[in-house]
Amino acid sequence: MPFLAPIISNYVSPMPFGRFQATLNPNNNRIEIQVRVNWMFQNTSAVVTDPIWSAQSIAVYKNALAQNVAATWNRKWKLRCNAAGYQGVYEPYFTLIDGSADNKHFDIMIDNKQGGSGLWLDGRLQLFKYDVMMYDDIPGTSKSGMGRGGVYESEMKKLRPLVQNIANIKMIRGIGGGAAGTWTVDPADQIKITQFAHGLANLGDLATHIPITIHATSGAKGKAAAVVNALVTAITANGINPALYTFDTDATKTWAKWVRPCTAHKTDALVTVDMREDLMPILNAWRYEYRVGDHEFGHCIGLPDEYMIYRPGSGLAPAHAAWVALCTTAGVLPNPFPAAEDKSVYNRSLMTAGWVTCACHYVTIWDAVRRMTNVPPYNVAPGDWVIERGTEGGTI
Repeated sequence: MPFLAPIISNYVSPMPFGRFQATLNPNNNRIEIQVRVNWMFQNTSAVVTDPIWSAQSIAVYKNALAQNVAATWNRKWKLRCNAAGYQGVYEPYFTLIDGSADNKHFDIMIDNKQGGSGLWLDGRLQLFKYDVMMYDDIPGTSKSGMGRGGVYESEMKKLRPLVQNIANIKMIRGIGGGAAGTWTVDPADQIKITQFAHGLANLGDLATHIPITIHATSGAKGKAAAVVNALVTAITANGINPALYTFDTDATKTWAKWVRPCTAHKTDALVTVDMREDLMPILNAWRYEYRVGDHEFGHCIGLPDEYMIYRPGSGLAPAHAAWVALCTTAGVLPNPFPAAEDKSVYNRSLMTAGWVTCACHYVTIWDAVRRMTNVPPYNVAPGDWVIERGTEGGTI
């Protein structure tokens, strides 16, 4: 028997966020996805040129966000049902509707200024006044001067002088013998390490994604690694958790010099430190045809960020594992996202720094539909629903 009437269900994703109403409508072969929003427009800017929200500007913002979401997400991928008697193709359509504090799928806060948008640990979304505009539509800002790309650039500007201050650190070899001995920071440079660690601790969370490389070279066996590791130890001894920051180490063994007569191992060594901005492709990736609001809407339907992992112990921590599991069940490949030690996965995916949607971005829609139809009288097996490419022409 075919689907004779619309099937409606409220959906909660297996991720720690993601809620919407799904309607499978056989009359027009559409899957209607509605996200009920509790809008929270906030006047938090201290800049006089940032006007406070008015009824008109609120209506303009809400309409722009709804239109952008539709243009970015509608029909990009589709669901095909292969079950006997139910064969057909259904295309998803996405809408935002007004809710309230007591009747909502999502809280969305919008501030009347620029800032770094994102998903809060409690599941709320944070947006800002320019997040409904394309990157190059924003007056007075650079192409990377919006959203999280702009925040990265801001954090890098703060981090750059901190790293430059410890660009060259002298290490002293103490007791232990041999080239690898016991190494400590020269007392004259210790204040630089303390200042660096304190400055790093005061930066935002996104600074933890900016690679910092500690280099040393030596012809003596084990010496380069010993001095590099000693400097990392000195930094972490000042309260910096190495698990949260990307300290890449580069200890290079060079050819030993042939010196006659033989001399004792040097009692000092030079370690260099730099910030690997070349490993931050986000600064270029954010110049794609990108709107922050389109990306953030992905969280409303349960999708995690693909350019970062959520910190262990946070309320969002299970998101990636749950999403990967759902992708596996749906038979699609999840896009790559960083492992704990690799925080540099950026590409054209809408859930990282680009504008391209992928099959894995529609797994919660697939999950909602298969739940709705895997019950009497339909009893459609989950495997009979397949995600197929719709109007999306890009790849990551």
